[in-house]
Amino acid sequence: MPPSLSLSLANTHLQADLAMHLLFIVLVLLVVCIFKFIHSVIWVPWRIQVYFRKQGIGGPNYRPIFGNTPEYRRLFSEVRSKPMPFHHDIVHRVAPFYYEWSRKYGKTFLYWFGTKPTLAISDPDMIKEVLMNTGDGSFQKARNNPLARLLFGQGLNGLDGEEWALHRRIANQAFMIERVKVSLFALSKHDSFFSGLRPT
Repeated sequence: MPPSLSLSLANTHLQADLAMHLLFIVLVLLVVCIFKFIHSVIWVPWRIQVYFRKQGIGGPNYRPIFGNTPEYRRLFSEVRSKPMPFHHDIVHRVAPFYYEWSRKYGKTFLYWFGTKPTLAISDPDMIKEVLMNTGDGSFQKARNNPLARLLFGQGLNGLDGEEWALHRRIANQAFMIERVKVSLFALSKHDSFFSGLRPT
């Protein structure tokens, strides 16, 4: 066998081996990606839903990838297609998903934006517990649309962690009972002063 032919055969075998190794690596990566996808999109949401159902907290069923977003949009489009009646009961108009699901599943329920679970609560004691412990990372607030941040600003509602704790300490100063008493006293003196200037 001429040396050039044996060299070309060795190169061909080497290229075939490289192609096989590359194909094997690609297949392993593909299998890992599929398992990660199944784990994050199906397994974890299913476990979360089962965990909350065992505690008696229901909600609309999770649907892979989209969650409850299609139903959420459908409820909004249904409400907007009807004329708005003139009265103060506007929850069904402003938050139709909350209105509908709270009637169906109770005041505390779990719903999904994609693969992210959101727990809706309305019990005042539970809300107080959540708001008091937000700074330590026990509870995570729902993320607002970045454009909503321009509208609502960076108040306690939009902060987390150390920033939240600092702003909460600052805000607490305004609600100390001594300061409230002084403000009420000043307001009552101010009001009695101006009541003397009003025409009778």
